[in-house]
Amino acid sequence: MATLGRAYRHNAQANPNLYAVMFGGSSLAGFSLTEQDRHHGRYTLVNVVRMCRAMYCLQRFRPCDAELVAHQMWNATHGLVTWSSAST
Repeated sequence: MATLGRAYRHNAQANPNLYAVMFGGSSLAGFSLTEQDRHHGRYTLVNVVRMCRAMYCLQRFRPCDAELVAHQMWNATHGLVTWSSAST
């Protein structure tokens, strides 16, 4: 789970302009994503949900809704990465 978070952070730091465009912080030559476009990236959450289920099976997590936990963890990771990118 931590590896997924580190990969997310590494990608954001390695591609700050792309990261800013992806999340609406800026536009590239007038290009911006619509709300519908933003939902195409949600498929990446499948890996986080799978990891949450595995953590439950390994008894690292209490019984839970894996999708809900995945959303919470990904939101926290996104917030930390966005915050750390803004403060550098």
